[in-house]
Amino acid sequence: MDLKKFIEISVLSSLLFVMGTVTTSAKDEIVIAEANWPGIRAKSAAAKILLEKTGYSVKLKFVNDVVAHNGVAEGQVDMYLGSWMPTRKDTIKKLKDKLEIATTNTKNCLYIMGVPKYVWDKGVKSFADLEKYKDKFDKKLYVGPSGWAADKVMQKAIDNNIYNLGDWEIVNSTQGATLAQVSKSIKEDEWICFVAWKPHWMNYMFDIKYLKDPKKLWENPVSTVLTLVPKNFGKKWPEAYKLSKNLKFDVKPLNKWIYEIGKNSKDPEDVLLSWMKNNKKQVKKWLKGMKSSNGEDAYKVFVNNL
Repeated sequence: MDLKKFIEISVLSSLLFVMGTVTTSAKDEIVIAEANWPGIRAKSAAAKILLEKTGYSVKLKFVNDVVAHNGVAEGQVDMYLGSWMPTRKDTIKKLKDKLEIATTNTKNCLYIMGVPKYVWDKGVKSFADLEKYKDKFDKKLYVGPSGWAADKVMQKAIDNNIYNLGDWEIVNSTQGATLAQVSKSIKEDEWICFVAWKPHWMNYMFDIKYLKDPKKLWENPVSTVLTLVPKNFGKKWPEAYKLSKNLKFDVKPLNKWIYEIGKNSKDPEDVLLSWMKNNKKQVKKWLKGMKSSNGEDAYKVFVNNL
């Protein structure tokens, strides 16, 4: 091979390498942080599918919750759909100049004691009703692992005889063991008062009612979940920014997704894609006003790529 031919091939190879590097560069990827919670994995999968089906390149970055928040603030993460409030109130306050709250993606999340619906129907609708039926409950409160918020709050109720629970007993066990006890009690139509929360697969499996708390024993039982993006996200990715604002999730489908992902160990993208195919009306809402990477209507492109 002569020198001229060698140089031509070398230059062409270099150009192809550079071009290949550019097309796969991190600058061309939308990075979504994913924490190890089934609910967040479901939301991240939803965002990834919607973006990829409309022509955008997406990378999921598996990190813990703290790293996800800092990653958004530092511009290393483009979207995080798992910022729980008020739990992360101080974190958001600290990072407010470096990130933007795109939207509240989930409302009406709840963490408090619950009972099966058949118990609720018999008259136990509030913590104030527990003492009246103490023999039915065997005066036991299933609060999950020692140190959980439910453990601390209900121990406070016992120590201070709030709701006349002074002679009740705390039952500590792992999350799995607690839910196994709930399942057993419900199958046998037994009365049980246990720590419950939503979204979670337990709400898909069991008909749970959450107790009212007129004395405000639980300070913050209601939570919301925020979507975070970097300050410059709207300029860098204007169409993905629209999606970050549109993506909102109801608790009911989340319970089912969490059941499939967390309980049945199914792949989050398989679960969400299957759901989207049967719920195009919701997909259309999520993609409202958004353009695909080639400038076409995002929803039409999404449907064509199914």
